[in-house]
Amino acid sequence: MHGLPASPAVAAADDDPLSAPRSRPLALASPLPRREDWPKGVRLALVHDLHEARGLLGPDGPEQRAARSALFWRARQIRARARLRLGMHDRGEDFLFGSADLCAADAAGHRRHLPLHLKTVHFDSLKLAAGETLDLCAKADEWPGLHFREELYLWVRIGRLEMGPGSRIAVRGNVCAMEFDTISFAGPPCPQSADWPEIAFLGTPHAPFSAVRGRDAEAGRQGERGADGRDGASVPVRPGVFGPRSASSGTAADGGAGEAGGDGGAGGDGRNGGMLMLADLRIGALAGFGRAKLRVLGKPGDGAPGAPGGQGGAGGRGGRGGDGFAGVADAGRGGPGGSGGHGGSGGRGGQGGLGSNIFVSAPAEDFGRLELVALPGAGGAGGPGGAGGLGGAGGEGGRRHGGVDAAPAAAAGREGDAGAAGAAGAHGRSREPPPIHFIPLTESKPFNPE
Repeated sequence: MHGLPASPAVAAADDDPLSAPRSRPLALASPLPRREDWPKGVRLALVHDLHEARGLLGPDGPEQRAARSALFWRARQIRARARLRLGMHDRGEDFLFGSADLCAADAAGHRRHLPLHLKTVHFDSLKLAAGETLDLCAKADEWPGLHFREELYLWVRIGRLEMGPGSRIAVRGNVCAMEFDTISFAGPPCPQSADWPEIAFLGTPHAPFSAVRGRDAEAGRQGERGADGRDGASVPVRPGVFGPRSASSGTAADGGAGEAGGDGGAGGDGRNGGMLMLADLRIGALAGFGRAKLRVLGKPGDGAPGAPGGQGGAGGRGGRGGDGFAGVADAGRGGPGGSGGHGGSGGRGGQGGLGSNIFVSAPAEDFGRLELVALPGAGGAGGPGGAGGLGGAGGEGGRRHGGVDAAPAAAAGREGDAGAAGAAGAHGRSREPPPIHFIPLTESKPFNPE
């Protein structure tokens, strides 16, 4: 992946700026220049007013704005968010890119996100070689001290973009406006679909905020091993005139039971996939595509897998039976082993990421040269349940002393039962794919390709 051409202030130091790493973006001071006077290169800007942001990011002309507003709330998933806090962002974007007015009830929420953090990429021409990927994302670490969850904005203005076979532009998690006078394809005359160039709009690289899933999923803790059973007391023997005699009545004590192992902890739930922000792609013309198409991909982030449950702790060993003496007292039996702890349940997989509107405008005759692909954010796999703990070994039976041999005279304790394995976590739910709307440049109403 090569970088962008360097900004003018740095370009003189680079003989071949296209092969150099992306230069450090140059910050723009307020008041910002007009859109038509925007400087070339890669820049960072703080936009202090939503009306100023509207002029920089939105499409030209009231017809194009009205067409976006007519489509903005068509998708069920976008309408459903209107009642949530997230709806504030959608209504603001309808103002920035469409013909809607600002909602007075959202004013306080919008002020919390001002100034907007905008990255701009402006060049007369750009060429991507075969198989090249260009990452244009605005990233939080480009602004000192900015929280990584802050909503970031991206404006791209390139006169002529030449894309080689399999080349790709990727934008991850930015509210984005991209403008190209011409996109041309420099590929073979009979390209395979894998050779088609692609502009991909993807989810944020981080999970969305959640009061329930505030951190990455952690594996469940392992259950503690059960304590071993106490050993049984042996029979005390003392010598006598007529041979050994027991100092107490009865038999030697049996070994104590081993303690059960502790249960494993539940695995943490996976976090939801990153949200795909609104994207507005404007293309003046497509050239040289022949049988190829420009693929426009929209895909939110996939949910993270749930963490595995913790393994159950092993049961404690049964205590050893006390020793007896031949002809005097029987040996004690070994104590039973403790049962193993149950495994913890696996964590639930995260939900797929949410998707916002993607608008694509181009001449109506170029619609057949586009492949619009909307994919859902897949739900994360549920975490596996933890294994049950092993049962503790039974204690040895006590030995019989004073006979021909010292073989055990009492039975060993029973081995403890193994713990049950934990249940696997449920898989996360896939979200609906983002709505992709085609709007022709030559008509004021949405284009119906059928």
